[in-house]
Amino acid sequence: MTDSKIPRINSSMFREYINKYARVVGQVLSNQGDSVIIKTSDQGNIKVSVTHYGNGIAYSSRFVEVIGQITGEDSITETANAIGLGDNFDLESYEKLVQYQKKFPDIF
Repeated sequence: MTDSKIPRINSSMFREYINKYARVVGQVLSNQGDSVIIKTSDQGNIKVSVTHYGNGIAYSSRFVEVIGQITGEDSITETANAIGLGDNFDLESYEKLVQYQKKFPDIF
């Protein structure tokens, strides 16, 4: 599976993606090293199981993108290094992108 085929989702979509791969963007709320809580674009909180320990720099950013396997209704396990998106990211606009991707999957 290539990165371009991994869908962007929000917390309300986790149930339909359990055991599948997805991209999630959110604001880091807490970082315990191997476990990070982020608030997603639809304002839901999810738990990220961090498996790429050398990637602490990404989680020091206020906003991150996580690519991983959805393991529960509110949890994801990294399958690639998280991407730090900096400290100024518009989650509201990103939520619109998530909704457009869901509505028009052929163009994404």
